[in-house]
Amino acid sequence: MTNIIELFSGIGVIIDDEINKPESSIKKVMCSFEEKNIPFLAYEDLPSTELVHNFHSVSFVLLDWKWNADTSDELLLRDNTAFITVLHEICFVPVFIFTDEDPTSIISQLEGAGMYSDTKNNLIFVKHKSEVDTTAKLFEAINGWVKSTLPAYIIKEWESKKRRASNSLFQSLYNINPNWVKVFLETSKKDDIDAAFELDELLYENLHSRMSLMNLIDMPINREEPISYEASEIRNLMQGQRFLPAEKLLSEMIFTGDIYLNVQGEEREYFVNVRPQCDCIPRNGVRLEDINLYLIKGMEKSIDKCHFNKKDGNFADIETRVTVFPINHKAIQFELGNFSVRKFSEMREKRIGRLLPPFITKLVQKYALYMERQALPRIPEEATK
Repeated sequence: MTNIIELFSGIGVIIDDEINKPESSIKKVMCSFEEKNIPFLAYEDLPSTELVHNFHSVSFVLLDWKWNADTSDELLLRDNTAFITVLHEICFVPVFIFTDEDPTSIISQLEGAGMYSDTKNNLIFVKHKSEVDTTAKLFEAINGWVKSTLPAYIIKEWESKKRRASNSLFQSLYNINPNWVKVFLETSKKDDIDAAFELDELLYENLHSRMSLMNLIDMPINREEPISYEASEIRNLMQGQRFLPAEKLLSEMIFTGDIYLNVQGEEREYFVNVRPQCDCIPRNGVRLEDINLYLIKGMEKSIDKCHFNKKDGNFADIETRVTVFPINHKAIQFELGNFSVRKFSEMREKRIGRLLPPFITKLVQKYALYMERQALPRIPEEATK
C-alpha cells in the first residue's frame, strides 16, 4: 500500500478558532503536520464561498466542528454542511473533523443532514482531538481510516499517479520542443479539425500512456463482505465509461458513434453514425449541415429480452444485431440491416450523445462483417433428421 504521507502530500486546509493558542489541541495537530513537512493553510473560521472556490488543488481539509464557541448548534450544522457541500463541488477531498465535542453527536447530525452513512464509505472522518494529539496517534488514525475507506484511498492514489504523469508529460513535451503546441495546432488546421478537440485528445492519450497502475495489493478488501447497491448506481458508472452526453460534445463536430434519438409519439427511434471520422469533416467548401450521416437504427429493448450471457458478462447478440447498454439506463438494440443516409442538418437537434471506444469500435467492426457476409444455401430440414 502506498505510504499515507505520500498520498496526502500537497497543501492542506485547517479551520479552527484555536490555531493561535500555543497549548490548544489543534496546535498539537498542526505541529504533527509540520513534523511531516506537510504544508497547510490555517483559518480561525470558515472561509468565504469565494475563497473556497480556490481550494480546487488542496489535498485535505481539517475542520473543527465548533469553530465558533458563541454559535448555536443549529447554525454550526447549517454552516458546516454548507461549507462541505461547496467544497466537494470544487474538489473531492477527504474532510477530517477533529473536535472537542462528542464525535457520535456530530456523526448523528451529519447523518440527519444526509452527509454520512454507517452503511457506506464516507469522505468525512470524525475523531476527538484527544485521540490525535500526537504525530503517531494522528497518522495511525488517518492510516486506519484510509485502509477502511477504499474510495478515499483510490481517490488519493489516482490523484498522485495523475499528478506525476502530468508533470512528466508537460516536461517531456517542453524538452522536445517549446513550440509543440503551435506544431499540433497548425497540423489540425490542415485537416480542418477542431484544434481544441485535437489537442485535448493528444494530451489525454499521452497522459494515459504515462499513468502507472494503482497499488491495491495491500488494501484490505473483504470480497466476502456483503455490499449494498442499486442497479441504477452500477448503470451510472457503466454509462460514464461508454457514453458521452450531448452537452459534452462540440456542436460543430460530427463523430463516428454519435447517437441520435427521434421521438414520434410513443415510438423512440435511435440512430448511431458509423461513417468514418475522416469523412465527417467538412472540406472543399462542403457545409457541415450537408454532411451525410451513415445511420444504423436501433430500438429500446427490455433487458430481460436481450439474452444476457452470465458466463461472458455480456449480451449474446446474433450476427445482425448489436446491443448497447446502458444508454440513459436503457438497452438499445441496433439492427445492422436497418441502414439509412441522412443529412446532419436533419439530425443535429436530435443528437443525445456519443458511443465511446471500444464499444463503437465493436459495433463498426460487426457492421463491416455484416456487409461482407456470404449467403449460404439453406439446409433441407429433412437432412437434419
